Amino acid sequence: MNHPPGKFERCWDQRLGERLYECTLNDWCDEEFGEVDVAGWHGLILRPNRKMSYVVHEDTQGFFDYESISSNTIQAIWDTFRARIVGPWRTR
Repeated sequence: MNHPPGKFERCWDQRLGERLYECTLNDWCDEEFGEVDVAGWHGLILRPNRKMSYVVHEDTQGFFDYESISSNTIQAIWDTFRARIVGPWRTR
Protein backbone atom coordinates (compact mmCIF):
# COMPACT_ATOMS: atom_id res chain seq x y z
CA MET A 1 0.00 0.00 0.00
CA ASN A 2 1.09 3.56 -0.62
CA HIS A 3 0.51 5.87 2.35
CA PRO A 4 1.70 9.36 3.19
CA PRO A 5 5.18 9.41 4.74
CA GLY A 6 5.08 8.96 8.47
CA LYS A 7 1.61 7.40 8.81
CA PHE A 8 3.11 4.37 10.55
CA GLU A 9 6.14 5.98 12.18
CA ARG A 10 4.69 5.47 15.68
CA CYS A 11 4.31 1.71 15.13
CA TRP A 12 6.88 -0.54 16.75
CA ASP A 13 6.69 -2.74 13.62
CA GLN A 14 5.66 -0.58 10.68
CA ARG A 15 4.91 -3.56 8.41
CA LEU A 16 2.53 -5.02 11.00
CA GLY A 17 1.02 -1.54 11.41
CA GLU A 18 0.33 -1.43 7.66
CA ARG A 19 -1.29 -4.88 7.72
CA LEU A 20 -3.49 -3.94 10.67
CA TYR A 21 -4.45 -0.69 8.93
CA GLU A 22 -5.50 -2.72 5.88
CA CYS A 23 -7.71 -4.79 8.20
CA THR A 24 -9.45 -1.61 9.37
CA LEU A 25 -10.04 -0.54 5.76
CA ASN A 26 -11.68 -3.92 5.11
CA ASP A 27 -13.96 -3.46 8.14
CA TRP A 28 -12.34 -6.34 10.05
CA CYS A 29 -12.53 -4.68 13.46
CA ASP A 30 -14.68 -6.48 15.98
CA GLU A 31 -15.53 -3.22 17.76
CA GLU A 32 -14.71 0.43 17.13
CA PHE A 33 -15.49 3.91 18.36
CA GLY A 34 -14.54 7.50 17.70
CA GLU A 35 -13.91 9.55 14.60
CA VAL A 36 -10.49 10.44 13.22
CA ASP A 37 -11.44 14.06 12.54
CA VAL A 38 -13.00 14.61 16.00
CA ALA A 39 -10.87 13.00 18.71
CA GLY A 40 -9.31 9.96 17.09
CA TRP A 41 -10.56 6.52 16.16
CA HIS A 42 -10.01 3.26 18.06
CA GLY A 43 -10.63 -0.32 16.99
CA LEU A 44 -10.41 -3.82 18.43
CA ILE A 45 -9.12 -6.73 16.34
CA LEU A 46 -9.78 -9.98 18.19
CA ARG A 47 -7.83 -13.08 17.28
CA PRO A 48 -9.24 -15.65 19.74
CA ASN A 49 -7.27 -18.62 18.37
CA ARG A 50 -4.00 -16.69 18.43
CA LYS A 51 -1.75 -15.57 21.27
CA MET A 52 -2.13 -11.83 20.59
CA SER A 53 -4.97 -9.52 19.56
CA TYR A 54 -4.77 -5.79 18.82
CA VAL A 55 -6.15 -2.41 19.79
CA VAL A 56 -5.57 -0.01 16.89
CA HIS A 57 -5.67 3.79 16.87
CA GLU A 58 -5.68 6.57 14.31
CA ASP A 59 -5.31 10.08 15.69
CA THR A 60 -6.66 13.37 14.34
CA GLN A 61 -3.42 13.93 12.40
CA GLY A 62 -3.73 10.58 10.61
CA PHE A 63 -1.02 8.71 12.53
CA PHE A 64 -1.84 5.02 12.97
CA ASP A 65 -0.61 2.87 15.87
CA TYR A 66 -1.44 -0.41 17.54
CA GLU A 67 -1.01 -2.22 20.83
CA SER A 68 -0.53 -6.00 21.02
CA ILE A 69 -2.37 -7.52 23.98
CA SER A 70 -2.84 -11.12 25.07
CA SER A 71 -6.00 -12.52 23.49
CA ASN A 72 -6.97 -13.88 26.91
CA THR A 73 -7.17 -10.43 28.51
CA ILE A 74 -7.83 -8.00 25.67
CA GLN A 75 -11.63 -7.83 26.00
CA ALA A 76 -11.47 -6.68 29.65
CA ILE A 77 -8.76 -4.12 28.81
CA TRP A 78 -10.75 -2.88 25.79
CA ASP A 79 -13.97 -2.54 27.84
CA THR A 80 -12.17 -0.50 30.51
CA PHE A 81 -10.46 1.69 27.89
CA ARG A 82 -13.70 2.28 25.99
CA ALA A 83 -15.63 3.15 29.16
CA ARG A 84 -12.99 5.76 30.04
CA ILE A 85 -12.84 7.34 26.57
CA VAL A 86 -16.28 7.03 24.93
CA GLY A 87 -18.17 10.26 24.67
CA PRO A 88 -20.86 11.07 22.13
CA TRP A 89 -19.42 8.61 19.56
CA ARG A 90 -21.23 5.60 18.30
CA THR A 91 -20.03 2.08 18.98
CA ARG A 92 -20.77 -0.98 16.93
